[in-house]
Amino acid sequence: FHRVTLPDESGGAVTAAVGLDFTLILLEDGRVFGCGSNENGELGLGPDVRFVETPTQIRGLSNIEDVSAGLNFGLYLERGSGRVFGSGSNLFSQLCESTDGETVNLPMELFVKDVAQIMAGRESSYFLHPSGKVESCGRNDKGQLADGTFVDSDRPVEVNIPKGTKIRLIGSGPSSQSVSFVAK
Repeated sequence: FHRVTLPDESGGAVTAAVGLDFTLILLEDGRVFGCGSNENGELGLGPDVRFVETPTQIRGLSNIEDVSAGLNFGLYLERGSGRVFGSGSNLFSQLCESTDGETVNLPMELFVKDVAQIMAGRESSYFLHPSGKVESCGRNDKGQLADGTFVDSDRPVEVNIPKGTKIRLIGSGPSSQSVSFVAK
């Protein structure tokens, strides 16, 4: 057990996401703090920071409504805009963009729009849209992108969902190579 102290003016934490060896903490006011490893840029603190023991604010993220952690990367959903940002390992293009495997050390906007929910799997990312459509990107060697292929994708691909089915929630986690969808 390790007690974490947040800034007094924060209003408190509303959620946290835990990856392999890092933690993302979302505050009521929309700021994001992180602690633990930044070896792969997962905290978005830049290339010179390898590890932080105490929660450190992630610059460039200020109006965030949700966070999700994959194995070595983080996703951030901006409040009210549907915009998604990410940082960390991009070895399998889990940040929906080809960086030739290079890490993303500072939060960058992802190539996906109008998102209602984000979910990070081990090395894949999932995006639920208000319409109930789901897109994914990243590693797909076991079919985890649910697009009917086994090909990794550096762009969002549409998940194969039975016609007439509207997804309302996505579930996965930092060690998961699978994903679950909850329909209405």
